[in-house]
Amino acid sequence: MNLKGAPNFRDIGGLRNARGRSVRKGRVFRSDHLGALTHDDITALRSDCSKSATRLPKRIAPRA
Repeated sequence: MNLKGAPNFRDIGGLRNARGRSVRKGRVFRSDHLGALTHDDITALRSDCSKSATRLPKRIAPRA
């Protein structure tokens, strides 16, 4: 997923842990600071990553 306000946002699904197990792709994402998300970024997160986006506050004020 390409987010303008979080260029380091990525899916970490498929990576193996020390026990050789992994999480399915599209389930776990990582990023650095999310304070610069645009309105379009927030919309994409809420629709495409609905399970992970549940941790986002209900009201986010995107930067212009």
